[in-house]
Amino acid sequence: MTIAAGPNTLEGRKLVSAFFHAFWALDQDPTDTAVCVNIATQCGLDGQDLLNKANLPETKKALQTQTDAALQQGVFGLPMMAVHRPEKTEWFWGNDRMLWAFQAALKPFNSGALPPKSKL
Repeated sequence: MTIAAGPNTLEGRKLVSAFFHAFWALDQDPTDTAVCVNIATQCGLDGQDLLNKANLPETKKALQTQTDAALQQGVFGLPMMAVHRPEKTEWFWGNDRMLWAFQAALKPFNSGALPPKSKL
């Protein structure tokens, strides 16, 4: 559904954030289409339309292409965050590492080591 919403659009990014919150903070079921439609609708999107678009062959092909690219970069699970810097890409895997990823994304370029370990 996020591909159908346009993952690089404001709406798509809001949907990704809402999905992350629902699935990892609220423990909602990501395999339940009614849950996904409801989350999208709460974001101001047409959830049913996005679900329909998500099932189109071209959307499924785009998902497969993105999945293949992610696997080639070493992605192995969700949530997995990448913070891209000119000198390197930093990877963070797991819900308990999201704060680290956000902190890394906010630090200035070439500033040194990662922030101290979170007590979360």
